[in-house]
Amino acid sequence: MNPERLLEHFEHTGFGATLREGGSPMKDQGVVVYCDPDILGGTPVFVGTRIPVKALLDYLAGGHTLNDFLDDFPTVSRVQAVAVLKQGMELLVGSDAHPA
Repeated sequence: MNPERLLEHFEHTGFGATLREGGSPMKDQGVVVYCDPDILGGTPVFVGTRIPVKALLDYLAGGHTLNDFLDDFPTVSRVQAVAVLKQGMELLVGSDAHPA
């Protein structure tokens, strides 16, 4: 799966308990990604930060490790990063199971 497809998913779907558009994400346990037009123009960011999810995907695509990302972006928790990666893997498996 390419990073753009995952980001499009974050922007256009409910993403279960881990994405919330609008409202108050900090009140919802389990929410790790948030889209708000007033925060970076609606770019999906990790809750409680202004760190775009794309930063994590770019790090990994560039050959860096998850630990490298977490060291460089300490406001993102390991739980948040792993939840995003897990959702990406679920999308990947789902797209492989149902070819377009």
